[in-house]
Amino acid sequence: MNNSAEDKNSVQDGKQEQPSDGLSYTESLVSFWKEGSSISEHISKLQSERSGSFDVLEEGRSSIEEITSKFKAIIKKVTDPKEKASLLLDMNKIITKVKAKAYDSEFIRKRDKLAYVFFTLRLILGTYLLGRWPCYYPWFHVISALIMIPARFFYFRSLRYHYFLLDFCYWANLIIVLYLSVYRDNQILYNVALAFSTGPLLASVPIFNNAIVFHSLDKITSNFIHLSPSIALWSLRTDSCSANIEPLPFLDYYFYAVAFYSTWVIPYTLIVFKFTFERCKRKDNLTLYSWMMEDKESNYYNYGGKFGEKYRPLMFVSHHAIINILLLGVAYLALTHFYIHTAFIGVILLSSLWNAANYYIEFFSRKYVSDLEKLEALKAKLE
Repeated sequence: MNNSAEDKNSVQDGKQEQPSDGLSYTESLVSFWKEGSSISEHISKLQSERSGSFDVLEEGRSSIEEITSKFKAIIKKVTDPKEKASLLLDMNKIITKVKAKAYDSEFIRKRDKLAYVFFTLRLILGTYLLGRWPCYYPWFHVISALIMIPARFFYFRSLRYHYFLLDFCYWANLIIVLYLSVYRDNQILYNVALAFSTGPLLASVPIFNNAIVFHSLDKITSNFIHLSPSIALWSLRTDSCSANIEPLPFLDYYFYAVAFYSTWVIPYTLIVFKFTFERCKRKDNLTLYSWMMEDKESNYYNYGGKFGEKYRPLMFVSHHAIINILLLGVAYLALTHFYIHTAFIGVILLSSLWNAANYYIEFFSRKYVSDLEKLEALKAKLE
């Protein structure tokens, strides 16, 4: 399961979806700070060598004048000419980017209008294909996946959220794309693809408050990777495009579904909690685990620490495994009953639409306009 880059902020503000398209001034600085320049290494070194802390992104200290002042105060303590020159260069880069961001409000509006038009047209085309030529919808899904998921990688990479692409939903989408495009006659892969798409992926829509928000590539992508795979497999089961593949007996089906899940969960646990855990903390790379553990007042956080901090990662993985293995069992109902598969999609689609309505009415109308106004105010201040 996965959460989008926008979902994080909106879950915290109205329990809607993750970082939003609107960019507050401080958020803009944070994104610049994390873009991979050597400034973070300089600051880490200075913090370790000198007492006190240095945080140009602290609330109330985010004006260009104060960024400059803070840098200059640190530079005075540096004796190495090369390090001074490097700090000055980094300071100028950050200030240049902040100034550029101040002029982004008009660009954001145009970008979001274009995204709205594009994704609305995509919805119309997809709906037409489902009604007129359902056999072609799986290819429509495959092409969309090959465009939208790589686009998400580059977007997430710029935000240091790229470890989210190691999550189960992307592994599930890979299996489904392979089945739809290469192994269409493989009975085992058909059963596994349908298990993943109608179990864990569909359940992720209400769990992560995915919404059909047409102006947002990020939200549309989150909704796509969780909802569209099940629709693609559903289209193959229609009368005009029968898949002609029989469901496996339940025990065989469950064995293969859990086995394919295990081929993801074991490497994922090693990569995220053994090989890259300290690196992610050091570089502030967000993972599903670190995001889920941010709210220290939540029941999920308390559950994770039930046996102490040492076992918190194990509790996270075990909880993920238990929930998904149970969902794989429930998905067998959709595999063996076409109308139950249809009902599952219908309920989840309604959930997605309801989340979109809540987002636009309760969150977007306040947050989006507010952030654009802040960008425009900054622009006026700089002129």
